[in-house]
Amino acid sequence: MKILSFKKILLAGVAVTLACTALSAFAMRWQFHNTTYLRLPKNGVKWKAASQGGNGASAIKEFVPRHQSINNWHDLITIQDISFASSQFKGSALQFVQALETMAKRSCQKVEWRYLAKRSNSVTYEWQGYGCRIGGNQHEIARVMTDKQAFHRVAYTTNHKLSRTARSQYLRMINSAFLGRA
Repeated sequence: MKILSFKKILLAGVAVTLACTALSAFAMRWQFHNTTYLRLPKNGVKWKAASQGGNGASAIKEFVPRHQSINNWHDLITIQDISFASSQFKGSALQFVQALETMAKRSCQKVEWRYLAKRSNSVTYEWQGYGCRIGGNQHEIARVMTDKQAFHRVAYTTNHKLSRTARSQYLRMINSAFLGRA
């Protein structure tokens, strides 16, 4: 396995550092104290960074398989951090996820939403949206974690039918995400 380490947003701009080691994970670090690490499933997919952005209070990095693009994707991995200072939800992962659920229900004609695990500082959830204004039909498995500064969200999203095997792989990936010092 390899570790891909991505350093993000340093007050004045965005700096990205890519480092390979013996574990397979995407990691992002910004002005936040913690880094979000995400281990990738061993399913033969080669991922590439496709989009990134941030404003000092939040940041996002999105990955797609090598043959896809951010404008034409079937599979998408997202790592996102949102500081408490820029959010109305000061530290509650559950409140934050409930707000995401409300937004999804406003954006899609039909939404099926399930909470897979709820802890005080982490919520894992899965949803399927049909007829969504952005992205059409979507199936997402995601997790929101909190520390003392921010929400840390990791997600796998697809816009095609997800097999049981693939769902299990990506759910393991999401559940393996962790916060740590860079």
